[in-house]
Amino acid sequence: MSKYNVIWIDDEWEKMSSFIQVCDLMHDINLTPFKTSKDGMMALENDLNNWDAIILDAKVFDETENEVAKLVGLRKSIDKIKSLEYKRAIPYFISTGQPDLLSDEIFSESFGKFYIKETDDEALIRDVITAANKQVETHIRKKYYDVLYLYPDIKNELFGILIGIENNDSNNPSYLNDIRKILEWLRGQFIKLALMPNSITELNGFSRYLCDIAPVSIQRSIHAAIIVSQEGSHRLTVDKEIKSGDAPYLLRSTTFELLNVLVWCNKLFSEEQSMIDIRNRILNIESEKEIATIQREVLFEGIVAQDERGNYHCGDYLLPYNKGSDMVNKMIKITKHSINDKDITKDKYPYFARKFTIKD
Repeated sequence: MSKYNVIWIDDEWEKMSSFIQVCDLMHDINLTPFKTSKDGMMALENDLNNWDAIILDAKVFDETENEVAKLVGLRKSIDKIKSLEYKRAIPYFISTGQPDLLSDEIFSESFGKFYIKETDDEALIRDVITAANKQVETHIRKKYYDVLYLYPDIKNELFGILIGIENNDSNNPSYLNDIRKILEWLRGQFIKLALMPNSITELNGFSRYLCDIAPVSIQRSIHAAIIVSQEGSHRLTVDKEIKSGDAPYLLRSTTFELLNVLVWCNKLFSEEQSMIDIRNRILNIESEKEIATIQREVLFEGIVAQDERGNYHCGDYLLPYNKGSDMVNKMIKITKHSINDKDITKDKYPYFARKFTIKD
């Protein structure tokens, strides 16, 4: 179960073990304590979407534990939190037990509402939870906890896509490019774990390869996610359908297809015997021709388009200029490709289409 993640900056947090236990056991609040403002703010900035709220002691160390605890640390923490609001506004709360501050009107006027340690602990906890529940990031982390933390390397990218989904940003096709990047990363993981031949260098081959080792539901999910994200990332028909509102649920459905694939892959990666079986299967392939067949049948299927620079392309594949002009808006099947080594186009179109046919 996902708990509320709260940064707690207090130079004497070890003395408040009962407060930590109450937060954890009774309110599902996971307090991550820091003694200095510097360390706490570094944790905040390094993983902004991971935190639901921040609790600040009034007098705290600024940069090192060799200092005298003062209000400087509090001011710097608040300044840092506010400087990050353009990325995400995270609620913060001041809790103090300093006798000299409890009746200090200047402190209250400067920093606003604060909570008295022990006396106001229940009110502080209640307000932290209330504020956290208003955060879309908190909602996402709790709702998709089962998949968000499976892959730390792509957590931020996945978080961004899910924020778009939860905010009903259904007319923004740019998320499809993010989905495509995650799928490319996943293809790399299969090669890194020796679960797929190195010769499979593009997503369509990855999809066809998984059809031999994945259950039917995952086969369908990977195929749909790859086809839609590739079309959308290159501003083809899918891009227009999303922008126009003709496909208001396409981003959501494609994202969920991706989540299905990620959950299944994580299960596979944790089953050593299954991975051994797959590696043995690869080793037992009779020849490189059998590996190439996975790709050779149909590398990619899509609609030919011309981009703003006059290039004719189909998905990731660049077509010869003298042939592309006759194929715009036609559906083709690409059966042979080569690597694009031209600096001016290779970032956008990593392959040249060498053989292709018009689909009936």
